[in-house]
Amino acid sequence: MKKIYNCYIICISLLLFSCHDLTVPKNPKDDMQPTITLTVHNLRTAYTGTYSNDATMVVSNGTQMTFIVTANNPKGGVKELDLSLPDISKNYKVPFVPADPSGNVPEQLSIATDGTSLIQDTYVGSGRVYTVVANAVNFNNQPTTITFKVQVDFNPPSITTFAFDKDPITGDDGSYIKIGQAIHVNYAITDCNGCSVNIMGIEGPYLSNQTFPSIKAEHLPTPSGRILVCPTHPYATYTINCFGPHGTAQPKVLHQNWNAPQQQPVAGLMTFYYIVHDENACWTQSVVALTSQDGANAIQAATTDALNIQPAAFADFTNPDACPF
Repeated sequence: MKKIYNCYIICISLLLFSCHDLTVPKNPKDDMQPTITLTVHNLRTAYTGTYSNDATMVVSNGTQMTFIVTANNPKGGVKELDLSLPDISKNYKVPFVPADPSGNVPEQLSIATDGTSLIQDTYVGSGRVYTVVANAVNFNNQPTTITFKVQVDFNPPSITTFAFDKDPITGDDGSYIKIGQAIHVNYAITDCNGCSVNIMGIEGPYLSNQTFPSIKAEHLPTPSGRILVCPTHPYATYTINCFGPHGTAQPKVLHQNWNAPQQQPVAGLMTFYYIVHDENACWTQSVVALTSQDGANAIQAATTDALNIQPAAFADFTNPDACPF
């Protein structure tokens, strides 16, 4: 250390203090607690604020911030100053410097950035709160503490799953209606945080004429769940909505219809169409197989129920009136 004008200069990067002829009062009542000033710089928004009391700042996910903390006491100086960021395991402290031979002590201590990333950190995690604590004490051991909290704003909710059950044997994704047969619609939400979920369904005889409400499920469990639907018309549409205090998710839509895609034969395989029914339900189904009988066998193997499986032409397959009842 080098003494200049009755003041010690600490030769450690980022740790600064200033002083003049200031001595410590013998009576603590004549002293005062240090005044802490925390300067916060949000690198994303270019906002700079100063705080001398406890405070909270809400920032967007991924924000980088820097801090400068200063402790000042014009009556009896500042003995110690530290800045702690416990959530990211960082702590910065000005080494203790005693009074000089004349009894002079520093009026101010500071911990600051010098353009490096020493106290520049990135704050991530939807809804997470980071704590920044500044502590200062004078030479009469009178402390001051302020706590600054960085709260990462919540992400808006997002619908990550909205899908029918898949048939474990055929892999059918449920997008082709089997009238009268129930199927689950599954959903999952990320970053829900108090959101509400509803699913609405409409049906109709034609794709452009879906006017029959089929389901209205509101206040569904979050963040995930499923509901049972049972279409009674050739075309059905289900829409999921999710909204909450932190935003609204982009709605997603599921369709069911009678139309099956034309498939090209591959290595001897062909697409066969069937009208399938039992005592209670009737639907149409396509199967890729070597022969029509193989396709019928595959349909029967997918269930333990006794089914009436009738080969059909593609025109019959797409005709809602093809079922015998």
